[in-house]
Amino acid sequence: MNKNRTIAAILSLSLALGTFSVIAPDTHAAAAKTATNTSQSTKTTANKPTAAVYTLDKLSPVKVTAKSSVKLTDVNLYKQEDANILTYTITYTNNEARSIPLIDYWTKVRTKSNTVYPTNLTTKDQGKKTIPAQSSLTLTYYAKVAKHLTANDLIFDVIKWDFSQPNFEKKLGTFQIPSNYVTATQTGKYKSIRMNDIPIKTSVSRVNIFPSDDYHYVNVAVNVENAGFKMLENPAYKYVVKTANGNSYPLVPDNSSKEYKLQPGEKKTLNFMTMIPNKVKVDKLEMQVLEEDETAKITLPVGTFVLPKSTTNSSNVKAYGEKVITIGESKVSTKIASAWTNQSHDKNDVSVTFMFENLSNREVTVPKYEFEMRGPKGFSVPIVAKSMENMVLKPMEKRPITLTAVVSTEIGTDELKLHMNRPSDPEQKNTEFKYPEGIYALPELQTMQNKIGTEYNVQHSKGTLGVSIDSLQRLPWTDGDIVSAKMKIRNKEFKTIQLPALEGVFKLDSADISGKTQVVSSNGTLIIGPKEEVDVYVVTKIPSYLDFTQIQIALLEKIGETDAAQLIQFTNIGRLAEIPVVEYGSYHNLMTQGRKADIMARNSKVYKGNVEQVVYTDLVMKSLEERQTTLSQLVGYYRTKDGRYYKANIAQVEGPTSPQGYNIVTVWSKIPNSIDAKEMQLVIGEGITENKLTPPKGESDGYVNAVAMNLDMQQPSFKKDFNKLDFFPYTLTISNFYATASKSPSLSIEFTYDLTREAQYNMGEYGHKLILEITDTSGRKFEAPPIEFKDLSEGKNKSFSTSISHAFFEQVENGAFQVSLYDSFQDERIKLASYSSRYNLKNYRE
Repeated sequence: MNKNRTIAAILSLSLALGTFSVIAPDTHAAAAKTATNTSQSTKTTANKPTAAVYTLDKLSPVKVTAKSSVKLTDVNLYKQEDANILTYTITYTNNEARSIPLIDYWTKVRTKSNTVYPTNLTTKDQGKKTIPAQSSLTLTYYAKVAKHLTANDLIFDVIKWDFSQPNFEKKLGTFQIPSNYVTATQTGKYKSIRMNDIPIKTSVSRVNIFPSDDYHYVNVAVNVENAGFKMLENPAYKYVVKTANGNSYPLVPDNSSKEYKLQPGEKKTLNFMTMIPNKVKVDKLEMQVLEEDETAKITLPVGTFVLPKSTTNSSNVKAYGEKVITIGESKVSTKIASAWTNQSHDKNDVSVTFMFENLSNREVTVPKYEFEMRGPKGFSVPIVAKSMENMVLKPMEKRPITLTAVVSTEIGTDELKLHMNRPSDPEQKNTEFKYPEGIYALPELQTMQNKIGTEYNVQHSKGTLGVSIDSLQRLPWTDGDIVSAKMKIRNKEFKTIQLPALEGVFKLDSADISGKTQVVSSNGTLIIGPKEEVDVYVVTKIPSYLDFTQIQIALLEKIGETDAAQLIQFTNIGRLAEIPVVEYGSYHNLMTQGRKADIMARNSKVYKGNVEQVVYTDLVMKSLEERQTTLSQLVGYYRTKDGRYYKANIAQVEGPTSPQGYNIVTVWSKIPNSIDAKEMQLVIGEGITENKLTPPKGESDGYVNAVAMNLDMQQPSFKKDFNKLDFFPYTLTISNFYATASKSPSLSIEFTYDLTREAQYNMGEYGHKLILEITDTSGRKFEAPPIEFKDLSEGKNKSFSTSISHAFFEQVENGAFQVSLYDSFQDERIKLASYSSRYNLKNYRE
């Protein structure tokens, strides 16, 4: 009875501890030993073949019955602080016609010096009690063993209860792993790992290692295939990289590999990354798959894989080199197409055009890769890439994006590299961990300082553009100054393209301008024909008192409602160029698309007042278009010799102008009498309003494309008759002037006139008026009501009458007077002619 109780106790204890063990005789081991001994007594030669490497499947099985056997199929060691965690798997093959109870068999793990380590069945295998007939069954055990032990140091005994033996145990066989055997799954092979009790074929696809200043960045791509009959959903397994010294470094999955589902037969590539300090060798790496046994509260290695030779250089891309990446099942080419720099005081603004090209015949959704610029001395700066939001590439599509980074002059630009990192996990705590999909050496940077007129190629999703900055102007405005940059964008493609919505940004001495910035297209649509070009103006306002030594202008592509990505940036160091001067008598050519015109200053004069004077200029504007069009609405300022500006009022034709048609543009400004107007210039440009050229009757909030026109400020010659008086575009001759006093408070005036107009000129509202002044011999002056030219008729021998009302004329019966004619404009006047006559006397002068 006591003996039976003892046996029962031993059985119970064995099941609880799971202490099973085995060694099988192994012909490969014997052969290996013989080969080893032979090699020690024979000199090595250069032609000696590499010794064969064997895996566990070469170990001979151990018989458990006449027809059934057991094999050691997997061994893993996971290094911990105080011990190694050992897991090993044995597979029973039952060829009997009946089931085999597992209670009769177990294993032991010991060293060659017979140190025995207690083992335990994993929680998920503790429910397995029998091996069904004609089937196989696996059991996985774990144990804690000494840190210095390797799999080759351990012996696995297969034991069966045998109550005829003194200790009731019968050793059926032993598994001992020879030194030329490996337990890890070799490169190019797969291992079936039961995840959530589903067999998953697992293999390592590739390894990339990127060296940096402090770390090796290690990327491991793992292929998994569901070989079972039900879906695998979000398996909670961990992955680590194990170095030659046994240290483990956790592999972090990317977003697509963190949570996933795998249908039966479905395949997927998981991407992991980790960082290993540079001082650690990375020439013999392994990957381990870990499973948490929550019941036993232990982490168990369930698979070990030899990592293939790392492709260290495959992601280090030379200048202008290409790296092809895999996104899903598609190939996408990536490269730096161009790069330039704008130096700004103690920093460089580096811009890179980065190109994606879909090499497949299907759409590709590009992950939101994260970019950073890296350089010597541990320099690293993240780059915001709004263009990566929701990027989808059509088949064979090319998509460039512009990336910008600020680099101090202390770091320099010679050793910069662009890192394209895989998207980070927003829940990841270690935000410093970034894994590069590619590391791109920057080509020689083009300098963008003071490059007026130099064209640069800009890669855009619509095609290649040639972009240059043609002029940079500082112009006067009512409440400050306007800064206007004229850029020329040329379509280098053989097809018509439409540019996206554009934005502009100015910086003065590295300080952002917070005011409104307008971007104006000369053709109004941003549509450019093949090999054609369009002018784009970037305009902002600054305080007139603001001084600066450097200005930067960036043209950006709008992305959505609030974001933008830079296309190109220019820098001007030093003073801006003076406004171009147009000599008097010369034409200023406006080459704005659809509004081409020649402008010339015709005559300028001053209407002197008591306090103020009106400076006046007539411009002639000739359309150079081949069809009827509305010409540009002009904005102007009069500029004195000492650099003071006075805003000009401008009256233009509001309707369209015929091909080769001429318009009169009337310009004037009221300035103090103290200002010498003789050497004034007229600064004019094309008006803009809300990112467009100003429409007729529109009020401009800025202007572009300005020039300073030299003027010939000449007063009209005074005449002593009324013959051919110049009221451009009119010519007026007055004859048969009658002034009749009839003892009433009214002086009647009648005259005959000829009025001709130069018909080739169109004009807007005509602001000139004719003033008749009568000066009596007593010295008293009287004026007739102003005569507007709309009240006169064009033609010859026309009659006009008016009157002057005053009590003085009740006393006049005869006598002399002087009549004077004035050109009145904006309530100021110029005396054109006068002569003497007598009341009631008909006078006639040809």
